[in-house]
Amino acid sequence: DNPICPYCAAEMDEDDPVCRSCGMNVETGQMDRREARKRAMRGPDPALYFKNAWSGSWQFLMENKGLAVRTGTYWALFATINAVCAYMGLVYCQRFETRTFWSGLMVVSGMGIPGWYMFLGLKVIGATMTKDQVRGDRIHFDFFQSVAAGFRICFWPFIVMGPFTPLFLAIFFITGISWTSLFVLIFGGLVFVLVPIMVLPSAMVHMTANYTYKAWILWELLKCLVKVIPGTLFFYLLAFAAFLPVLVVALPIMFVLQSGNPVMSPTMNNLTGNITLWIMGIAELRGGEESFTFTAIRGVLNVFGTYICLAPIAYAAGFPAVFVMKLNGLFGYYNSEGLDPIYRIYPGTPATFWVRYLAHTIDNLFIPLTGVLVFSNKVALMVQWGIIVVSFLIAIYLPVPWLKYGVVPLLLPLYTSWMFWSVQESSEMRSTIGKDAFGLQVITDNEKTLTLKRASGRWILRVLFYFPLFIPYLIAIFHPEKRTLHDLATQTRVVWKGDK
Repeated sequence: DNPICPYCAAEMDEDDPVCRSCGMNVETGQMDRREARKRAMRGPDPALYFKNAWSGSWQFLMENKGLAVRTGTYWALFATINAVCAYMGLVYCQRFETRTFWSGLMVVSGMGIPGWYMFLGLKVIGATMTKDQVRGDRIHFDFFQSVAAGFRICFWPFIVMGPFTPLFLAIFFITGISWTSLFVLIFGGLVFVLVPIMVLPSAMVHMTANYTYKAWILWELLKCLVKVIPGTLFFYLLAFAAFLPVLVVALPIMFVLQSGNPVMSPTMNNLTGNITLWIMGIAELRGGEESFTFTAIRGVLNVFGTYICLAPIAYAAGFPAVFVMKLNGLFGYYNSEGLDPIYRIYPGTPATFWVRYLAHTIDNLFIPLTGVLVFSNKVALMVQWGIIVVSFLIAIYLPVPWLKYGVVPLLLPLYTSWMFWSVQESSEMRSTIGKDAFGLQVITDNEKTLTLKRASGRWILRVLFYFPLFIPYLIAIFHPEKRTLHDLATQTRVVWKGDK
């Protein structure tokens, strides 16, 4: 049996001297420092946020000017690369392959700007929540990590608003082409823009917690928003004031360029064209404005000119950006009781409906990659590749309609879906990719690993229960143990792995 804490009588982990219930270290007889820090995250009176938000954020900015300069530098580089790639992909290149290549680079480089903000912002917010000091020299730039964070924050609104998208689309199609449908479309657009903006400060705080699922569930974020709406509005008021100087820098530059992209600016191209002709004249280079030499020299000048134009805006934005990162951290610290970020979950705690929906959404995105992601059952993997080969041969060499258009399009997706869910849930991981990302696992009622047979039965019922308007899934909202109908039928549960 596990030992009992002498201070609160809670059951303890045999290998851990710290009671996770009361935070006391039974070996030293004192409160564990790490637990004490987490328990202090409840923060002081939320009213102090309105008093200390501006001064605290300003002081942090003055102490970390280097982070602001680095932010401006990275943003200037990303913006320059993005502008050049946009010109190449949308204007200069004519072939589909090259336009696709440059357009892809445009998207990737564009993700770096919000990505670096999120990457650095989460570190600042997390340090503020735990009262740690931010060490700028220990925060290193990573291009791929920034781009990944950019995709993450750009997809975040779509995932958060995902459950409500079918509702708006259904209303729109039911009403048909009418003034009502136009109103629904406009209202839905405003909701899909304003709601993510309002809950973003709260979501950023939850993304720094040990369990981040609240940051991706609109219902959880709305519950938080109701509790911290004054702090949220004050946050945006100060953020708007902080970024106002950026407009003073950006508007004159955009006015002179007459374009949002310097590479496409008539002013920029006229200037770099004249400089190019001057350089060619001095160097006695032959060729006119249609020559390769002229294009190459002006292209280099355009890149440097783009950086020179965008750098002032990027550096001007870097300072208020760092200010707002700290402001978001103070918002989380002073409103932590209302936000209630999750730092600890006990093992075996039932997973709620919304976190299961979130994991299910992620799983559906990864199902097409089953063949390269699921390796726990080699036989199942070999069968999948065999089905792929047979389906390919049937589609080419056997023009039988019911095989070509009936069996082949249905067999492979069904087998892949079975393999994704059943093989993973019956493996040692006890979880799918989406569930594992949030710390969930599937177990039997007696806390054992599912057999492949039981996992297969669970998968069959899951597929069948898609059709009656998802009602078998919605049962989890009201069930005391948050179980769906296919959980009950197969005597399984979806629970948190938790902290031991």
